[in-house]
Amino acid sequence: MSVPRVSVAMATYNGLRHLDAQLESLLGALAPDDELVVVDDASTDGTWARLQALGDARVRLVRNASNLGVRESFARALSLVRGEVVLLADQDDVWEPRRRDALLAAFDADPRTMVAVSDASLIDGEGRRIADSFMATRGGFDGSLAGTLVRSRFLGCAMAVRREVLALALPVPARAPMHDMWLGVVGGSLGRVAYVDEPLLRYRRHGGNVSPSRSPSRLQALRWRLDLLVALAARRVSRAVAPASARADSVPDEREAPPLRPGALCVGIVVYRSELELLRTCLHKLARAVCELAPTEARVYIVDNGPDDYSASLAACIAELADEALPFRLELISGHGNVGYGHGNNLAIERGDAEWHLILNPDAELEPDALRNGIARLAADASVGMIAAWTAGADGQAQHLCKTYPSVAVLGLRALGLPFGKRLAAGYDVVPDAGPTTDVTGRLVSGSFMLCRASVLKSIGGFDPAYFLYFEDFDLSLRLGRVARVLWARDVQIVHHGGSAARKGWLHRRLFVRSAATFFSRHGWRLW
Repeated sequence: MSVPRVSVAMATYNGLRHLDAQLESLLGALAPDDELVVVDDASTDGTWARLQALGDARVRLVRNASNLGVRESFARALSLVRGEVVLLADQDDVWEPRRRDALLAAFDADPRTMVAVSDASLIDGEGRRIADSFMATRGGFDGSLAGTLVRSRFLGCAMAVRREVLALALPVPARAPMHDMWLGVVGGSLGRVAYVDEPLLRYRRHGGNVSPSRSPSRLQALRWRLDLLVALAARRVSRAVAPASARADSVPDEREAPPLRPGALCVGIVVYRSELELLRTCLHKLARAVCELAPTEARVYIVDNGPDDYSASLAACIAELADEALPFRLELISGHGNVGYGHGNNLAIERGDAEWHLILNPDAELEPDALRNGIARLAADASVGMIAAWTAGADGQAQHLCKTYPSVAVLGLRALGLPFGKRLAAGYDVVPDAGPTTDVTGRLVSGSFMLCRASVLKSIGGFDPAYFLYFEDFDLSLRLGRVARVLWARDVQIVHHGGSAARKGWLHRRLFVRSAATFFSRHGWRLW
């Protein structure tokens, strides 16, 4: 599948009344190889059924399991686009025929341009013209940071950004006032903001608009501006300290893979100088658990992040295991260097085409019925996107790997290996319910075992490669929890041999601190 030149990101919610007019104008303006990604925010008025009836190969549809709001829905749509240039679209406007080409020309005219914004005419709910120029109502266009802090002119439905902007802008931080203002200032920090002084769409204002038309109070406006500056500074700092390999903005590889049957399983295991005996044990226990699923089809990807000397030993180990009668196809992914834990897992996620995907540590041992019970829970409830495991250490003691949102102080004390830091951190352990499962949606889940509905995992883009090591699993569980439920199941049990960052030396502590800064800048700072 080729990468489209242009993607359009749209969010819908109960917009059936004006949806047909927008879709007709939008699809008519797109080229045959462009794409439209629509995220429906759990509409109840027939919008979803209308979208499903489109029958246009350029349209990709995703539906939120529950109502998340306009900012989160647009952020999800932006995370799914594949095009070089991304245009934003509301559900109820009307595009002028040359909107796509005019915005694209602004990018082609200057490679430094990261954001392009056009003017728009204003219409009411019946399509009657209210004003000839939106920007005139704002005192003219000003895309500078200073101008935005005074009064934002970044109107999402009139904007387009290069794909590179999304690498820094996503996920949209909780402190950002709105997705369009956030995209504008992030893009402006990376390059130029171009203005097309032509109304390229008819911007509809009516009582049913999802975005507010009433101006905020002065106090609220001031708070938004401060939040915007804090979020931008934190994001720039977190990306500056991220490893270069994790900052690369790449489109997922379009490798051909044999399609797997519905109900099939893919497993991703990332290794970096991992003990080969532990890996063998992990795979043998995994094989026993896969046998409990029979008949099924399973594929296991071993992602090698290690240096050349380790890779040679790993390849020999995999060759020996491949000669055994394992109940799954075993594949080695190597040659890419140490790209980090999250990025390494994404290599397996991108290749997988099964209904279920298991993220597994090489030092984890599955109980025989772990997969059978976990997949049964996923299959029984379509609202569930991930199952977390009931975990014990090698000594048989319970490991509480589901956490509530932590504070910077407690994580810092724990990372230093101080005894009272560990006791304080225990206060963030999720207390399980008495029943067979505990709903841990919105909580932090360990990456040692994440059994996922693959469609949900792919819809959020897998792991964020900005995390080289540590916190990538917490970030993933929070983002996935915005679109699906996460359950912690007592009958899905593993043994985990992992250790803390404090026991692994100062390099790991430094990586821990770096990833912690990225995590808190993404999801909000809690100092104590």
